Amino acid sequence: MKEDSSKRGNGGRKRSKGKTKLFWKFHSWCGIYSGGFLAFVIITGAVAVFKNDIYIWENRKLAVVDATELDVSKLGEMIESACQAIPGKPDHFHMDVVALPADPKHALRVSVSNPEGFGNPFSIFNRPWLAYSIFIHPQSGEVLGVSDDERSIAGYLRSLHVRLFATTPGRYFVGFFGFTMLVSVAAGLVILSKFLGRKALWVIRNRTLRLIATDWHMLIGAVLSIPALMFAITGFWLGFQRPLMDAFSIKDPARFSREEVMAPSKDLAMKVDYVKALERVEAAYPGFIPRLIIPSSHGERTLKFRGDTRGMVYQEKSQTVVLDKADLSVLFVHNTHDSDAGAKLYFLQEGLHFGRFWGNWVQWVYLIGGLLIGLLPLSGYVIARLRRKESLAPVVRWVVFASVYSVLMLVIVRVFGIVVAMAYGFVMLALFLLVLLVWAVVRWWKKKHGGSPPLLLPFDPESYLASVGRHQ
Repeated sequence: MKEDSSKRGNGGRKRSKGKTKLFWKFHSWCGIYSGGFLAFVIITGAVAVFKNDIYIWENRKLAVVDATELDVSKLGEMIESACQAIPGKPDHFHMDVVALPADPKHALRVSVSNPEGFGNPFSIFNRPWLAYSIFIHPQSGEVLGVSDDERSIAGYLRSLHVRLFATTPGRYFVGFFGFTMLVSVAAGLVILSKFLGRKALWVIRNRTLRLIATDWHMLIGAVLSIPALMFAITGFWLGFQRPLMDAFSIKDPARFSREEVMAPSKDLAMKVDYVKALERVEAAYPGFIPRLIIPSSHGERTLKFRGDTRGMVYQEKSQTVVLDKADLSVLFVHNTHDSDAGAKLYFLQEGLHFGRFWGNWVQWVYLIGGLLIGLLPLSGYVIARLRRKESLAPVVRWVVFASVYSVLMLVIVRVFGIVVAMAYGFVMLALFLLVLLVWAVVRWWKKKHGGSPPLLLPFDPESYLASVGRHQ
């Protein structure tokens, strides 16, 4: 009886193994061929969750003031004084946004930039395109100082995670890894359901390094599978958001556009009664918390307010009210809470991906969970090499490469600025993809024909070394 039972059990295991073989391949391929990048993107994303806090910390001497509230009656004067404090040539700069204090201890911030200078990002000297933030005391209206946002560590973290400093192609590159992560996590869940059976997840076999790594890999993967799926889906969407929106005719629910109704120069110079404007906003959208004021500069004659509502999980600063600058009439209101399911889903993506809601404790949960999830691709690759009894040197080399790349980009940002880092990051990504393509062609040629392709290498190194050995 025992023998028959054993046979039945082995047969069941074989059938189960046959069903999960394809999922094992998907899981392994995604982990082996994209695991290093996945780990890099996830870990940098976990740290980038604190982007806003890091920005306040690096500008703490300017951004942090005595506990006070914004004097709205002086808001117009504050904005004018901020524009006068722009270093260099103020006429070349446009005011982009006014960031209202989110905390009583934070200063008012006016961000300006020169839109004409982004055409030549490789020009690293005498740059005319710097972007600045001017910090204003919210009560007295005193200019506290100017920060060069092009050299911001917070901006560095966001650009590193979102696009690897490689502009739009880098964003697609990161979005692709969101897709591979989705496939890997989904396949891993199927494998867990078939493989574990009644085996307790918390049992760690303290025998060999491979078994210990395997058990911890399964444990962390099972516990954090739902957050990992969420990061993968939202990361894929955010990476390919523009082409996906074009392909499915999706529009930003909070987007408002208006044709030019006056000369841009008059639009820029138009005075606004901000006290009355905020009163109109409050009446149009009860419960709305304004965070950003975006005055038009191209002749649209609009005053856009973006902000949040308490307790929301949607993308931060996604709620919108648009006024006419001239008479402060309400032109447009977007309230996600009262919108359809499509609009809710649209703004839920980034809100869930970055976790900036419900206070700082959520960000700490995202940080810890993100670091653990980021270790999964690396631990899976280590397990695969230990199973084959191969060296772990590639893991060490990848960690060194990722560290050198991060430090190099940080140096470029701090010395020259984010736009320059974007340009050279794009070149580095292009070179990496070219090397990857050459490697893939050489590997395919060797497997199919033997030796190296004559167009890529003038000789086969292995044959050359073998001939040298024969002559000796």
